This record gives sequence, C-alpha cells and structure tokens, in this order.
Amino acid sequence: VRSARAPTRRPMDARGGTSPRSRNGSEQDLSRFALSRFAQRSKRRLRYRIADAELPASVLLLAVSVVLPLLTFVAAFRISSRVSGGAIFRQKGYFLSAAIDIQPASNFGALGIYISLNSFLGVAFVRHKIVGLVLGEKRGRLHRFSLACAFVCWFGGVGVAAYQHHASRAMHNTFAALFILGALIHFSAEATIEWLEHLGSRTSRCFRAWLCGVAAV
Repeated sequence: VRSARAPTRRPMDARGGTSPRSRNGSEQDLSRFALSRFAQRSKRRLRYRIADAELPASVLLLAVSVVLPLLTFVAAFRISSRVSGGAIFRQKGYFLSAAIDIQPASNFGALGIYISLNSFLGVAFVRHKIVGLVLGEKRGRLHRFSLACAFVCWFGGVGVAAYQHHASRAMHNTFAALFILGALIHFSAEATIEWLEHLGSRTSRCFRAWLCGVAAV
C-alpha cells in the first residue's frame, strides 16, 4: 500500500519558481561551505609553512645544544684540573658537578649549562610540534608526557647550575636527579613513539633505542 503522504516541495513564488527565501538559504549554505573549504586549505598551508620554518630552526638549536655542552664541559674540566691540581676530581670524581664546583669554571660553566638547556628545550618543543603534525592526536598522552619530562630535565639542569655542590649538596643532588631522570624518560618516550608509529628508518630507531639503553645502564 502506497503512502498517501505527498512529496515535499520547495515553496513557490507567484511565477512558479522557488521563493526568494529558499534561494537565499541555498546561497548561504553554498557560501558557508566555500568559506569552510577555504579555511581548511588555509590552515593546512599554514601548518606546512610552520613545519618548513621550524626544521632549519630545529637543526640550528640541535647544533647549539650538542656543540656548546661539549665545549663547556671540556673547558670546565681543564680549568678546574689546572686550578686545583687535579685534587677536585680525586675528591669528588670526574663528574660535571666537580668540574663546575670551583671558580672560574663555575662561572662560565653555569652559563654554558643554562644556554645548552634552553637550546635543548627549544629542540624538544620544535620536535613536539613537528611530530604532532605527523601523528595528529595519535599517542597524544605519551607525546605530551614526553614534553613534560623535557621541562623537568630543563628545570633540574638549571638547578644544578644554580646550586653547586660546594654550596648545598642536598639541593645539588636533588636537581641532578631531576635532570638525569627527566632526560632519560623524555628520550625513552620519544624512542617509544618512534617504534610504535614507525617514524624514521629502522636503523635510526635502533640507534636511538640503543642510546637510551646505554644511558639507563
């Protein structure tokens, strides 16, 4: 049995065409759709431009965060060894804490550590944005946790430079623990994301995982 319901029709004007209200509604829908498509394309282009701009910046920050700590550590070790005659290392061991424990190594050593940590935090933030563009909301919690650990590492390193070992052993060791654990968990979380989402080549992923294992041991 066919339904007696009459098919719906658009409102007609006096000349038999669609009413101006209906035409206006259709035009508004089309304009909204066009604006939505334009906004999506603009947003996509902006994201790609940001990624293109961040890649060279991340390479520069990475170079600073790798080269500057090496130069700082080597200079601090040599100067502290010359000033103390090697006694500082015989007492406290060959650690960075001993190298920046006496002047003048403690002055430029603390400055070098602070600049290096800011470069490291910049690299971590840029990497977080670029990986976020690739993954979207996938692994979002782990990704944000990794960035939070980078902030903990930065805070602990700044504390190590501020509270040297001779000033306060308890504060220095506490900040050193935050620095080491924050960095280790951050790099381990990043390596885990790379393995789960197959980011990069297998060789690079294996190398980063190996580095995390060596650092943990």
